Amino acid sequence: AILSFFDQVKKAFSKIGQFTGIYAVTSQLRQIPQEMVSEVIKIDSAMTELRKVSTAGASEISAYFETAADSASKYGQAIDEVIDSTSSWTRLGYDLKDASILTDVTAELAKVGSGLNVDTATEGLQATMRGFSLAADEAKRVGDMINYVADTEPIDALGIINGLERSSAAMAEGNNSLEESIGLITASTSVTQDATAAGTAWRTKFKKRNCANVQKCA
Repeated sequence: AILSFFDQVKKAFSKIGQFTGIYAVTSQLRQIPQEMVSEVIKIDSAMTELRKVSTAGASEISAYFETAADSASKYGQAIDEVIDSTSSWTRLGYDLKDASILTDVTAELAKVGSGLNVDTATEGLQATMRGFSLAADEAKRVGDMINYVADTEPIDALGIINGLERSSAAMAEGNNSLEESIGLITASTSVTQDATAAGTAWRTKFKKRNCANVQKCA
């Protein structure tokens, strides 16, 4: 029987160490429609980029592909976008294991967070993790917190992400916890209806306070 598209992709990439380009991948999939081949080409391109930026070996990257495919299937995301997210985390210095954990949180956040896609979720989570100097294993807590607040307060996940993206570093320097920072952004947004502006305002406020405390401003 002809394998499903998903199974054929997994089968092809299970031998990624033997492939040397798009032709080798697509030649394994001649029986599927051209538009599906186009999707496989996107995946191949994403995997090629990951191999460039990661120090992981071929066998580790090959094993990672199944993780990415499972994450994409579980959260309803495109496989190439999930892999691109992993490459983005890898560029920040995370090893493949931690980047994979962070990508899974990102994909989940993109699925359940109103207004988010994988790209915006990745950018916002990266800014938050950097701003508060959080370890990879704390990412799940961040995602859960954003989702909880978005479900219970008059702000959506995109608004929280936008606010945090602009204010995380300054908030952290001002000795605010992540919880307090989300609370400030949420409260401000309930009044202004503009989470981006709220995040920018808090960044400005805490940058000024931080500058005053050290009697200088970069």
